[in-house]
Amino acid sequence: MTRGVTYAVVSGTVTAAFNNNSITYSPGQTITIPTDANTFPDASITSAGGVVLAPTVNGTIHITRLTPEGKEPSFDNSDVAKSALKLVNVVPNPYYAYSS
Repeated sequence: MTRGVTYAVVSGTVTAAFNNNSITYSPGQTITIPTDANTFPDASITSAGGVVLAPTVNGTIHITRLTPEGKEPSFDNSDVAKSALKLVNVVPNPYYAYSS
């Protein structure tokens, strides 16, 4: 673990002891490793076997990266416009009960 980095607990539990208080972190919670090694030594963080921690960028909120390369819109392309128009369905208005 790196000091100053926030980690999300993916599975298992992590216990951090600070000033004689223990805090247990469960899956879905985040823990930020303090930067001060004197008041928060490495030995104050313990975990059971099988714990999985993942460094986070935005807490536990999912981040989606969109890549528009190759999906840019095309302009003044009559072939694309004609094929898109074939997908349009026109139906009579059911409130008038007839089509003219």
